[in-house]
Amino acid sequence: MIKLTHLFTYYQSLGGVQSILRRHYRHDEQFGIDSRFCIFFEAAQDSRITGLSLTGANSIHGLRRRFASAHEPTEVAFYHNGWGVHMAADLDRCSRRIALLHSAYPNLEQELRHSHHLYDGIAAVSQPLLDCALAHLPEVEGRTTVLPLPISSAFPLCQLPILNRPIKIGFIGRIVREQKRVDRIPRFAAALAGTGIPATLEFLGEGPEMSWLKSALHGHNASFHGLRSGDDYWRILASWDFILFTSDYEGLPISLLEALSAGVLPLFPRINSGGDSYAARLFHGLLYETEAWEELVRTIGSLAKLPPDTLAGVRQKAQSLAREHAGGAYDRRFSEFIAETCEKPRISTGTFAPRSASILDHMPIGALTRTQSRRFFYCPPPAAEGSFSATTK
Repeated sequence: MIKLTHLFTYYQSLGGVQSILRRHYRHDEQFGIDSRFCIFFEAAQDSRITGLSLTGANSIHGLRRRFASAHEPTEVAFYHNGWGVHMAADLDRCSRRIALLHSAYPNLEQELRHSHHLYDGIAAVSQPLLDCALAHLPEVEGRTTVLPLPISSAFPLCQLPILNRPIKIGFIGRIVREQKRVDRIPRFAAALAGTGIPATLEFLGEGPEMSWLKSALHGHNASFHGLRSGDDYWRILASWDFILFTSDYEGLPISLLEALSAGVLPLFPRINSGGDSYAARLFHGLLYETEAWEELVRTIGSLAKLPPDTLAGVRQKAQSLAREHAGGAYDRRFSEFIAETCEKPRISTGTFAPRSASILDHMPIGALTRTQSRRFFYCPPPAAEGSFSATTK
């Protein structure tokens, strides 16, 4: 059994990465992986989850000291979205280092360009993300994979024909402006209302912009369900006709795949993510240009006017696209990729030059992150052959 540590910022909070981490917690052992978790910004939760309890007020220096003290090395260090690798790689004491790219977050390309000596393999949740990694890390050619994101359930097709009833459009995720751009939703609602198409908007999720969004949607037929799980979550999702995305960037949203499995059609922006192709293959216009609301509502109107049998065919096609993500396909491919990478010679470095002293290492991480400049996160370069350094400087 391969011993592996998953590393990321949060474990308990709402988000696609967190749902994947919790799946690994439940399933890894069944697929030959003895996994542990190192969570930077939460407390320890049990014997498998080490928490560093950091906040934005902590410094990189403080992060490194806590990591060096609390982290128990395993054979594989598995960095989700690469978070922390530039601050902790010289301290992780692994024999293989791998990243899973979940999203095309800001500065991804810049961080990849500074990662040439860090990884033995790269996994991604979509082909566009993997292509981006290969463009900047050609040395991992032949050491990559696309992991088919898992969905936990699938519902039979149950939506009623749209004719002669209001359309139901849903949104799933964090109610935030950064990445998810919920500030765009009122403009979409206004464009939809301007057409006279009867519609309801429903939201599954929570976030700091909840009060603002409720106020901004006053006068529109909108309802907020908060966080739901299990059958309650699936019951609400499966009742929708469309699921709306307004993000600036994504990898491949799990909520998109779950919606497809229930025959819910995506309204997805063209952002060169894994979700683009799913929307484009279903119906012309479901993949929309960012903020082209008038064009998007015309697409909705066109679909609403389709004969019921024709619309049911589009929904059935959506379900067929989701089938490759059902069952244990993700878990099997993940464990296979880990085993393949461990069987190949190591190409990541385990020896580093001492980290250069910098005032930035003693500034709050939260303040540094807000500057959008990530150069202060970068780890030292490989050390000369035969030397070793794993300091907390």
